[in-house]
Amino acid sequence: MTEIKPNLLFNPKGDDTVEHRTIIKGNTTGLFNLNAVKYPWAKSLYQVMVGNFWVPEKVSGLKDDARMFKSDLSEDEQRAYKGTISFLTFLDSIQTVNIPHLSDYVTSPEVNLILSIQAYQEAIHSQSYATILESVVDSKEREEIYYFWRSDAILLKRNQYIGQIYQDFIDTPSDATFFRAIVANFLLESLYFYNGFA
Repeated sequence: MTEIKPNLLFNPKGDDTVEHRTIIKGNTTGLFNLNAVKYPWAKSLYQVMVGNFWVPEKVSGLKDDARMFKSDLSEDEQRAYKGTISFLTFLDSIQTVNIPHLSDYVTSPEVNLILSIQAYQEAIHSQSYATILESVVDSKEREEIYYFWRSDAILLKRNQYIGQIYQDFIDTPSDATFFRAIVANFLLESLYFYNGFA
């Protein structure tokens, strides 16, 4: 297994010129020179991500959600709702914490920029679940929902699976564990989150 090392925070001997820039394993200075980019897809994705910005405090209609939760959902549907919110909270929490670990190994400033935005947006998503829970359930139930995985074996297994892939990379940074963590990040965003909102 080929071990990889995190980037230096500041590397005066680095070379960030476009012709020498790579997504990983480059020789970055640590400077975000975004006037010259090698990966235009990252610049386009940056624009999309910034355009998707929102904060949970601006979401309306949560009072209706609280009423519907209590009066329209069966006990099984309420349990499914709680499990889904718990899982989504876990996913956004672990993404918020893990993405900076991945960024430590990315040497392209334009790619690092979008990873920083992703981590920021994951933190906002976590706050949005807190806002939803404050509006829908009482404080005792909120704690049960946050830690729902402690009493639900399937949710615990899913959380452990994802957490272990990320932890393997943190504990043993290598080409293989980095690749697995990147693939897990993609699958988490494209499958797990999608299913949580379907």
